Amino acid sequence: GLKEHFNEVTPILADSGIQGLFFLISGCVQDRTVAPVHMNHFLMAHLDFAKYQELFLGALQNAGFDNSICEGLDATIYKRTYPRDCEEVARFKYLFNFILDSGLRDRIVKDLFESWVAPQRQFSEELYLSWSEAREMQQAGMIIGGHSHTHRPLSKLTGKELEFDLETCWNLITANLLPQARWPFCYPYGKKIGRAHV
Repeated sequence: GLKEHFNEVTPILADSGIQGLFFLISGCVQDRTVAPVHMNHFLMAHLDFAKYQELFLGALQNAGFDNSICEGLDATIYKRTYPRDCEEVARFKYLFNFILDSGLRDRIVKDLFESWVAPQRQFSEELYLSWSEAREMQQAGMIIGGHSHTHRPLSKLTGKELEFDLETCWNLITANLLPQARWPFCYPYGKKIGRAHV
């Protein structure tokens, strides 16, 4: 659900008679927040990775987190999860997305993001679609689906958290978008905890 999908991609697809399929993180659109996974990516792009990792791990340590857990992560899992990244980046992304408590991780990455990149709300408005832009994409022939409300790995959520996330996503997209014959869903990450993949 990125703004460039509206500005750049949709006109090309519509002119070519091709129907595109786009997925929204409903919380980013509704609440004008930036998904932690996106904050992580923009911080890695904005700062030298070594500096960013040092800042992030330092903040974790100050919060009482034992950073030695990083050394105990199974390299075969994080390399398989992020095969296009170097080992150090793959390990960090795996720690960030699958190991850390989301509340602690989100507080730290938000503070770093707003210190080094931009205020979250302003950045979100520039990065993600609005509901009206998503409707315009539908009118141009595109299909819009859900990509969860919070973009957390669904396999890490409790039953109540999962129900809340999916129901909130469903309720927001169906209330704010035009009717569609089908409402596709693309779940975040596509990975179970441990060795098995879904």
